[in-house]
Amino acid sequence: MKVWSAFLIFLFASLVFGQHPKDEIVNSVGMKLKLIPAGSFWMGGILESETPVHRVHITNPFYIGVYEVTQEQYMKVMEKKPAEYTGPDMPAGVTWNEAAEFCLTLSEKTGDFYRLPTEAEWEYAARGGLEKKRYVWGDQEISVENGTLQANVSDES
Repeated sequence: MKVWSAFLIFLFASLVFGQHPKDEIVNSVGMKLKLIPAGSFWMGGILESETPVHRVHITNPFYIGVYEVTQEQYMKVMEKKPAEYTGPDMPAGVTWNEAAEFCLTLSEKTGDFYRLPTEAEWEYAARGGLEKKRYVWGDQEISVENGTLQANVSDES
């Protein structure tokens, strides 16, 4: 099942830019990457699957993709079509294994290191400095009932 299109937004690049890395870079495939500084945050939540809440330390700064990997970018690296639906600017809807293979191939082609994030790295980057919020998007619960269904999910709209 092709479910990783939104997850491919979170590609990491190694810091190979010396002591003063740039805040944003664009790689040779045209992917815009944002520098995420090292830091700490409280991870976990009220759901049983997210407990216990615990302190996580991200010890190294890293780059993360600002946007989803597009089909055009995927095709430049993998030399094959990534999804059933087409369009150069549409997300590359791929499996986790295909996303990991994309990172490996991109690393080989560029000489830089790319990988998928850990759950902690993704949550830290997604929080964007919102240290004391209940969820990565803030404090408001997302539900269909209150009309706030959003953020990397599919709906009728």
